[in-house]
Order: sequence, then structure tokens, then C-alpha cells
Amino acid sequence: KATKYFNRRDAFFSTVNKKIRVAGDSKYWIFRSFFWKSEEVFDNLGLDSLILLKSTKLFLSISLVVSIITLVILLPVHIISGQSNHTLLIMTSFSVIPEKSNFLWLHLILIYFVTFIVYAALYHEWKDVVKFRQKYFLADSVSACSLLFSDLGNNSDNESWEEVIKEKMLKIVGHSDLLLVYVLKDVTCIKELIKEHNRLVSRRYSSEDQEVDPFNSNLTNDRARIYYNESESSTADEAISKNYSKLIVVARAVAETPLNAVIVIVSNVALSQTFRCTSLSLSKNHVRVSVLPEQTAIIWRNLVLNKNIKKFNTGLIMVLTVIAILFWAVPFTGVAAITKILPGSKESSIHIESKGLSIFIQFISNTLIPLILIQLILYLEHLIFKKLSTYENHVSYVAAEFSILKKMCVFNAINTFFIYTISSSILEFAQQIIEKPIRITIALASAIP
Repeated sequence: KATKYFNRRDAFFSTVNKKIRVAGDSKYWIFRSFFWKSEEVFDNLGLDSLILLKSTKLFLSISLVVSIITLVILLPVHIISGQSNHTLLIMTSFSVIPEKSNFLWLHLILIYFVTFIVYAALYHEWKDVVKFRQKYFLADSVSACSLLFSDLGNNSDNESWEEVIKEKMLKIVGHSDLLLVYVLKDVTCIKELIKEHNRLVSRRYSSEDQEVDPFNSNLTNDRARIYYNESESSTADEAISKNYSKLIVVARAVAETPLNAVIVIVSNVALSQTFRCTSLSLSKNHVRVSVLPEQTAIIWRNLVLNKNIKKFNTGLIMVLTVIAILFWAVPFTGVAAITKILPGSKESSIHIESKGLSIFIQFISNTLIPLILIQLILYLEHLIFKKLSTYENHVSYVAAEFSILKKMCVFNAINTFFIYTISSSILEFAQQIIEKPIRITIALASAIP
């Protein structure tokens, strides 16, 4: 009897254990991911799992390096310099440079060294991801490529949407015979869709260059033909219900169409969801046609050409770099601004007599607030990859990646502590250079043996 999984996380872990043969309890896979080969993960679990594991490995690598440097180097430095009476957060922060310290140069070196490690790890992991994304794109040139084209314009001339889309697509594709546009405004449009599909299939598979009757039975590829019975339903829901079997045939035919580019635009949300689920359940190649509601965007396939690979790589790395900058800058800049007005800081006009309450508020501002902001950044990352998984038809990635984010919430409580000390130190040191450049210069000169 086959094992039933009641949530996607258990199914994902089971797949890891079976295909990569991870020994022991699956809950420890997050640490063993350091030793998995990218090729093995990609070949057995796919691109979605590779991206997920690379993201996890990246955060683990950064946290491990920062933890070792903080505990092995910075903590002894602060103790030796006579600042051991400070709290742990202050002692492990790069920004706390003791007065008349002979270790100022060490602080500077560590700041730039850790920053270099962070970006080196980011570049190394995501370069690998980009390489396998291209391998995925080029593995099946017929149906594996998916890109987004969202700007349809205002259509101020009130032209037919089909013509507007075809005109925009032809500028990119360059071949009219590679393009087929399906527009499903409601269920009654299925008949026109079927007729257009059969006409094009007939012309494609006909041995003669003459028009063939779309409903002629003498077609080379019979499975690509679609048959349709007129519906007497008045409402869209009734039409969807009564024509569900025909919708299944339409979804299968669209997924197996012999064209290189297929666009499906659906203005009815219910029809969109039905069509999407039908395509997912019937397509042999996991569904290669995407459906989006309200005519706000379109998806096309097979447009990732070799000449565009370099541009795609560069663009993806730029986007990830921007995300990395946001990951570092936004949470800690916000915390720096918040701590200026919190009770207990020198700049604050609010003062609390209770020392315990003041320490508690400072602890919240230094730990909980950065953690919440980091979780928001990670959730934005989740939304980005959710969109990518939609474009590439990887529905399994969304649930698995979101499950890992929930698991990493506890991990980030520790991770935030170390990353916060690094980021705050860079901001504090920059402020020192701006406000007291002469004193810093003299201190640097005196620190040199």
C-alpha cells in the first residue's frame, strides 16, 4: 500500500531521503545539505529544490563564519582591552571600539573581511543556481522555457487584444508561425478556440499547402483535434460545470500543441483556476501553459535563446544583488532609527527610571525588531520565488520553500544576533569617520607598530 502524505513538507523530506539517500532522521537534513552535490540535487529533485537548498546553505554559511569570528576573535579582544563589563551584545559588536584601543586596526580588518565573505558566499551559491537554471532552460527546447511579459500597454486605440499581443510578440519572436494566442473571455469562447486550434493543426500536419476542413477526420495527428458540443448553459459557472470534460480536452490540446509559443489569456477567474488545475492534472510534462486572469499579463514559452543567456545571467545576478543589499540595509537602518527615539538611548527625550525596563526595551530593539524585519525580507524573497515557480510551472517549490522559511524562523533568531552586530558596526564606524575624521586618523596611525 502506497504511503500517503498529509502535508507537502513530509512528502518533500521523504523524496530527499529516497532519491538522495539521506541517512537518519529527515529533520537533520538542513545540516547535511552542506555535503550534497548540486548535480545530484538537480538531477533527482529538480531546480526548485536546488534553489531552496542553496538558499539555506547560504544563510548557514554566513552565520557560521560570523559566529566563529565573533566568539574566537572579537570576544577575546574586548576582554583583553578591559571592556569585559559590557553586555554580550556590545562585546560582540564590531562598532564598539574602546577608547585608546590598540586593536582599532583589527576591528577594521574584521569588518571588511566579514563583508567580503558574505558577498563571496552569495556570489558562489547564486552563480551555481544560475548555471543550473540555464541547464534547466536548455534541457528541453520545445517546452521548458518560460518568461514573463507583463506590460501590454493601454491599448488606447481599442484594437483587438489578440492583434495587440501578436504585434508585441512578433517583435520578439520574429516568426508568425511560432505563435498561437488563445483568449478565453468566457466558456462560450471555447468553441472559437477549438476551431482555431484545429485549423492550425490541420495546416501544420497537412501534406498539401491548402486549407483543410478543421473538422475533417483525415488528420495526421488525431489526438491534437478537439471536439466541442454547443452548451445551453446561461451562466459561466454552469457552463464550466457542464463543459468540464471539454475543458479537459482543451487543456490537454493546448499543452500538446505543436507550436513553439502558446499564450492563454483568461478573463474569468473561475475559468482560469479550472483550466490551470486541468492542465496540471493532465499534462504529461507537468504543464507547459500558464493561465493568468484579467488580461494583466501573459506567459510565453521557448523564447530563451542562446544569445540572451548572458543577458539573463547578468540580469538575474543584478536582481539578487539588490535583494542582498536590501537584506543588509533595510532591517538595520530601521533599527538604528528606532533606537534613537527609544527610552535609554542618549538621543531620546524619553527616560525611564526603571533600569530593568530600560534594558528590556533595548533588548527588544536590538533583537526582536531586526528579526521581524528580516522575516519580512525573507517573505518578499518567498514571493519572488513563488512568482518564478509560477512562470516555470514548479508548483511544488512554493509549498516546500515556504515550509523551510517557517523552519528557519527559529534559526534566524540566532542568525539575527550576529548579523545585526556586523551591520550596525558598519553604520556606526561610518558615522565615526564622518564626525571625527581627525581622531580616527590619529588612532589608526598610533595603532601601527
